[in-house]
Amino acid sequence: MTRGEACAIFSRLILGVQDVPNEYTTRFTDVKPGDWFYEEVAFLDEKGFFEQLTSSTYNPNGKITRAELVDLAVKASSLEIGTKLPEFTDVPADHFYYDSIIKAAAAGIVNGYEDETFRPDNRITRAEVVTVVNRLLGLKINEKTM
Repeated sequence: MTRGEACAIFSRLILGVQDVPNEYTTRFTDVKPGDWFYEEVAFLDEKGFFEQLTSSTYNPNGKITRAELVDLAVKASSLEIGTKLPEFTDVPADHFYYDSIIKAAAAGIVNGYEDETFRPDNRITRAEVVTVVNRLLGLKINEKTM
């Protein structure tokens, strides 16, 4: 999944519409009007989703990592976290996305691996994206649909 595709998912979920209005602008020089993802990235940029990024580029066609997607998910939601905060051996407290990763894991939106890692820099799979979105939305399989 690319960064642009992830922005499309979360901007559309937040707004509740398929077509994001073209009233937003972005500071990213590699996101141009006419790009299919322009409105989605611009909407999230104007809403402060990328305020921690200092680069003037976003690389919207680049593959998104597990940490980056979790950061978008946390910013798009109001998660309630449990009392026990998880620990991952590969996510130190000074990791760029530490707060988002810990918050999402504590809320049960994401899991780590059996070896107590999160693998924040791995590219996220489409199956993992679906799992994150379904958990955010509270979707469960209905036995009648199976």
